[in-house]
Parts: sequence; C-alpha cells; structure tokens
Amino acid sequence: MMNKKRLPHIITVVSFVVFVVLGLASVTMPSPAPSGQSGSQTSNPYADTRWVFVGGNGSVTLTMTNNRFTFVIISSGGTTTYNDTGTYTYSGNNIRFLFSDGGVATATVIDNIMTLKLGTTETRLTKQTASGSQTANSPYADTRWVIVDGNDSLMLTMTNNGFTLVQISSGQANNATGTYTYSGNNIRFLPQNGNVITATVIDNIMTLGSGDNEVRLTKPDEDFQMDGTTLVKYYGFAANVTIPADVTAIGFQAFRSITSLTSVTIPSSVTTIGINAFRDCSSLTSITIPSSVTSIRSSTFQGCTGLTSITIPSSVTTIERQAFYGCTNLRSITIPSSVTSIGDTAFSGCTSLTSITIPSSVTSIGGQTFLGCTNLRSITIPSSVTSIGDRAFAGCISLTSITISRRTTIGNNAFPSTARITYSD
Repeated sequence: MMNKKRLPHIITVVSFVVFVVLGLASVTMPSPAPSGQSGSQTSNPYADTRWVFVGGNGSVTLTMTNNRFTFVIISSGGTTTYNDTGTYTYSGNNIRFLFSDGGVATATVIDNIMTLKLGTTETRLTKQTASGSQTANSPYADTRWVIVDGNDSLMLTMTNNGFTLVQISSGQANNATGTYTYSGNNIRFLPQNGNVITATVIDNIMTLGSGDNEVRLTKPDEDFQMDGTTLVKYYGFAANVTIPADVTAIGFQAFRSITSLTSVTIPSSVTTIGINAFRDCSSLTSITIPSSVTSIRSSTFQGCTGLTSITIPSSVTTIERQAFYGCTNLRSITIPSSVTSIGDTAFSGCTSLTSITIPSSVTSIGGQTFLGCTNLRSITIPSSVTSIGDRAFAGCISLTSITISRRTTIGNNAFPSTARITYSD
C-alpha cells in the first residue's frame, strides 16, 4: 500500500514547473561583453564534453571542444530550430560563451550539472559520460515505472536521455520533465527547476528518493494491464495503438497523460470507456468510438489538444461533464440524434470550435457547457431543449445570434451579451 504522505512529498521535491525547451530559441542574445580571457584553455576540463537537456518539447545539446562549442535546439518534431557555434573562455567552474551571431551566454558547472543562462532564460544541462550517459545503449530507454494506490498513481517514463514524471492524485495531474544519468543500477534524475533525485534499480524494482521521501516503483511486464476483460492501464510506447479484440471496457485513467499516443483503434467489443480514460493525451489526433459505446464519460477526452474532429456514434445517449473540456484544436464534432443530455462544461474551452448542431433528441444543456468557445459562430438549439444551465455559452464572443424556444428555461448569464436572441415560437 502506498504511503499517502510520501508520494505527494516526492512530487514536491521534484517541483513540477515544466521547462519549455523551445523557449530558448526565441531568446534574444544580449550584446557581446568586452573581449578578454577569463581562463585559459590549457588542460581544459571542458574539452570533448557534451551537455544535454531533453524534455517533452524538444532537446538542447551543447558540444564543447578545446576552444569552441556548438549549440543546437531540436523541437519535439525533429526540426532544428537553433544551431550556432562560437568560442568560450572559462575560469574554474564559470564559463562564458561567445556565439558567432554576437550573443553571449554564461554558465556555472557544479557536480556535472551546467546551469546555462541566455538572456533571462535559464536551464540546466547534464554532462554525458561513458558510465552515466544518455547513450544509445541506455538500459532504461523506453521503460515505464509505476506505483498505483486507488485513484492515486505515480508514473515515470524514461526515454534514451530524458524522463517524464506524472503524479495523479485525486484526479489532478502534475508533470515534470528532465534528464538523467546512470551508472549500472544507480540513476540520477535532474528535473528542470527541481532538486536532484537518486534511484536504485534491483530486480525491476526502482527505489526512488530516500528516507521519508522514498517510494518504490515497479516495471510493468506487459503493455496492457488487464483485469479480466477490462483494460486497466496502458504502459506501452507505441504511437498507434490497437486495443485487443477481447477487451470489453477501458478503465479509469487507462491512457491518461500518455503524450506519445497519436491514434487509437477501439474494437466493437468495448461497451464502456472510463472517466479520464484519454485525458491529457495531448498528441492524440485520431480515435474512432465504436457503436457499442453508450456514453462519453466525464473528462474522457479532456485536454486532448491534438484532436481536430471526432464522430460520436449513434449508440451514445449522454455526453457527461468535461468530456471534451480544453480540446483547444477541436474544430468539428457530430452529435447524433441519440444524445439526450450534454453535461456541464462538456465543451468548455474548445476555442477552435466554430459551429455545432444540437439534435432534437437533446432535452438539457448543462452549465458552462460551451464556456469560452471564442470562435463559435453558429449554433442551432432545438425546441426539445427545456433547460440551459448557467453560463452555458458565456465567453462565446463570436456568437452573434441565437434561436431558441420561449419554453426553454435559461440559466443566469447563459449567453454572451453581444448575442441577439430570436425565439422560434
């Protein structure tokens, strides 16, 4: 059983302030400082070294020779967004980089961690070494480590040279990214804007942290964790996932925060998709819901910012609260005539949604259902709708006209003040 006091404290130690790598590419370098040697390159301790940071948004690599350096930023899509060379001087653990474009950066090195400052932006890079490196042979590449206790969980995902740590507690998720080095079964994690955490791996059990902050994580044996015919959790790394044909239910938070996931094929055997099942799968762009599913549960696709369109099958009768909350790139959605209710905040924050047709089968629209859908220009509300919740369309600043029945009960501030209401009866 997980120690309830330990898990949140480990996350506090990690400090979940996720560093955005690509922000470095937009930094305007300060003007060059006056030239001059602050340290000799004789017996240079930085010669032939490489320093890296890898996160969810890309990577930074700094390669140093005896008197020169190369600085490269690569986006998560593999595109080089910045590439420059230059010279450097050093004095002890302080380094001054002079880029070929005239920019200057400074750095301090302590215990093989380089704190690099470019303008007002600061990041930390780890040194690649033979025994503790981000080399292609990392035995920890493409592994996941987990601890689960009821609704709380901690999942550590390790790539060849970086990691992502996700804590889910009472439905709320916190994320951290960073780099790691290793020597045998000893690992050293360096989160961005957080403290170093050490770990030891013995027999596929990782002991993370120490003392009162220690937790144990296990390495799942299979990509799909099953409980009978219910898919409890997915631990794989595939971008395109086909769920096995014998699965009848996708469990609570089964795919939550799997950011590598781009498409999912769900078999017709599935009748239930659990709450938060695909929540925060930010790279998910394609999913087909089979006609065997009858309900879109709460927060099923919340935070799936990669989704641009989705078709809901005619078997679905309810769309629950926050089902598509914060799907900022969702442009179109088809609601079938089988749906009778749309829950609170179901489409709140879908800022790319421009139009939606509500079928005559719907009898109620919850509070804040379309709150903040700033590009929603057109909506048809049938006379079958008898109630519209508070602030259902608040913040829909592009919505200029609405047609509605006089018999419909309208909640407080349901529509934006700029919209003209026309009654159909």
